[in-house]
Amino acid sequence: MSGSIGVAEVFATVGMMLNDTGFARWTRAELQRHLNDAYRVIVTKRPDANTDMVGLELAVGAKQSVNSVSGAIAVLDVVRNVADSSEGKSIELVPRDVLDTQLPGWRKETGSIDIEHWVFDIRLPQEFEVYPPAADGAAVDVLCSVMPEQHALTSQQLSGSTAITDTISLDDIYMPAIVCWMLHRAYSKDDETGEAGKANQYLAEFNDFLGVKTNTDLTMLKLPNGGAS
Repeated sequence: MSGSIGVAEVFATVGMMLNDTGFARWTRAELQRHLNDAYRVIVTKRPDANTDMVGLELAVGAKQSVNSVSGAIAVLDVVRNVADSSEGKSIELVPRDVLDTQLPGWRKETGSIDIEHWVFDIRLPQEFEVYPPAADGAAVDVLCSVMPEQHALTSQQLSGSTAITDTISLDDIYMPAIVCWMLHRAYSKDDETGEAGKANQYLAEFNDFLGVKTNTDLTMLKLPNGGAS
């Protein structure tokens, strides 16, 4: 997922708010680091901010992983069976204790190409388990949270001698959060000159934006706070 807002526009906005439109105190190279950092922090707090639906061939057995998927940082949903010989049915998330109680030996059952349920532990975000255990050839669609593409602008672009053509690596709706994070990091540089208050202010606005977005999404989905679809 990427936005339509140019990185040059982000730099200009941040430079204006810092009263440093010439990028003398805070260089474009420094702002690029803050921009890339913003992506990492946003997707950590909001894993759904950057997602990809991936066709995954399952390992034989119950335990699975998305470590082989480039940039994947967490499993958000295991959606459906996609193997040609499967029935193509949707897959339901169930709590592990339900399977452990009702089917104590479920991990040792005969493998199947048709997966019915998946199990997730938030402490292991790149891993999940499936029931029945996967047989050879089983494959599913997995919705993953993916690390946004990092910018690596050239020295010519960073000096302003060559145009910056990159656009931001998240949807445009995250522009306010990106700017707040960059301002937070920029003002943190000047803690010794009394700018800590501004740094903390922009950090609070960053967190408020992501919190408001979370609550809005939950309202639209009609889910209780902290629920899962």
